[in-house]
Amino acid sequence: MFKGIVVFVKNNYFKIPPNFQFIVWPFFVNILKVISYIYPSAIEKYLRYEYDAEFYKKIYTEENIEKAYEEIYGEEKANKILNEFKEELKRLKEVGGKKIILEIMNATFSGGGVAAILKSLIPFLELCAEREGIDLEFRWRILYPYTPQFYNITKGIHNIIQSPKKLKEKFYSLLIKTFKKAGKDNFTIYKNILPHIQFYYCEDPQVLSFMEHILEERKKKNYRFGVFFRLHIDTTGLKEKNSEALEIWNKIFKPSLGKLKEEEYVIFQPYNIPPQAKELFSQKFQLPPGIDILRYRKMPQEEAGEILERLMRNNLVCGNFKEEDFSKTIISIGARADKWKGLIESAQSIKELLEENRIPSYIKFIFFGGFADDDPEGGRLFSELKGILECVLAKYPHSVVFFKNPAPSEVKAIY
Repeated sequence: MFKGIVVFVKNNYFKIPPNFQFIVWPFFVNILKVISYIYPSAIEKYLRYEYDAEFYKKIYTEENIEKAYEEIYGEEKANKILNEFKEELKRLKEVGGKKIILEIMNATFSGGGVAAILKSLIPFLELCAEREGIDLEFRWRILYPYTPQFYNITKGIHNIIQSPKKLKEKFYSLLIKTFKKAGKDNFTIYKNILPHIQFYYCEDPQVLSFMEHILEERKKKNYRFGVFFRLHIDTTGLKEKNSEALEIWNKIFKPSLGKLKEEEYVIFQPYNIPPQAKELFSQKFQLPPGIDILRYRKMPQEEAGEILERLMRNNLVCGNFKEEDFSKTIISIGARADKWKGLIESAQSIKELLEENRIPSYIKFIFFGGFADDDPEGGRLFSELKGILECVLAKYPHSVVFFKNPAPSEVKAIY
């Protein structure tokens, strides 16, 4: 019975119509908290991301991995990278023991770059570790906030941290309280997992309040698991000492990141370690986001054509793509619908350049993207992008095609 309830909540949480989320979400959160107390193993086993292991075993064969790396880096460098990777796996075994459990916490299973990375990274690492005789298990979980307002707050945090100027988004005590309560609720849901793991890997500001609670619990119960945090967003607001960004750092970032130990670390995007990071005890690294090297290999035109035909049937927003378009110069532009990604600006620039007759007729633009469950601005920006491209198509019918949410395995056909 408890398994069925947990799976139902996981599968339907974000399908609740927006008008009913304020009523249903608190009910769902309380159900998960009760189950965590009565039957915690149901939370541990079923409130997590599941993937088709057999499908990925066919993709991530040792032969495919070696071939992909050799195509990009050449044989000598590819062998060096893969050998170093195997050595790191062996070191992980020395630290973690026979069974290594790594919990991952972020905001959503779909729609954003973090989710896209994790969906391929988890099976890739688990299968590579298995071939080296290492029992490595990733348990990817997400937050279940009691109110959709949580995402308005976290979107505001993202915008402020990234902006060099004030956005006049004041974080009053009530909003901070809402953010903190969501973290505490999810800590209550997941806290019985903590004694059984070796590592906790947390992604982006949405999880910071939750992370603060697990660090306090670790100290209180003397648990031995390590905690690491990765920030995938630009930190211009902190580097420029935007007063709003500094307020967010002090009220939301520092209370959790300040509890990390010296041997733990915080990962930032390249060139985005802010000066405030000096206040932290932990180590600081910068690392670019990873991609699935097997999914973006070159493919025959025939295979790409089949995928694009499928996208035309299932994912088309506007425009058209025909067989003869393969003879054109194709420029692909894709990202999540977010004001920091540049999709709106790109579409507007293309519209203006076409009107000025500065784009040759042999160029075809492919736009693709979508929006994440944890981004309340995404739907509006997606509609704005669609509106601009429809204006372009009204004057220049064969210039642009726009696809919504292609799968990672389909993106390589677009490129």
